[in-house]
Amino acid sequence: MSAKPYWRTPSSRTNALIAIEARVKLGGLRELSTDTARAEGCEKLMVPAVGQTHEIRQFIHYHLDLGRFAKVQCAIYESTAGP
Repeated sequence: MSAKPYWRTPSSRTNALIAIEARVKLGGLRELSTDTARAEGCEKLMVPAVGQTHEIRQFIHYHLDLGRFAKVQCAIYESTAGP
């Protein structure tokens, strides 16, 4: 996974945001059916075949409150390009 972090701390110093742009790679180690992925709540996941790798670009926000994680959000970049 490659990541490009940046940190921004507001002047109040009570809250902070850590944001990471990550490229997560999923590799197929064994066969996984679409039905199994759906049953696990991953119906939108493109299941890689054995030996294949899919890369997913993500933008992850970690929200801190007094130095502790208060909230985490993740946005996934979806390609609009055709096949």
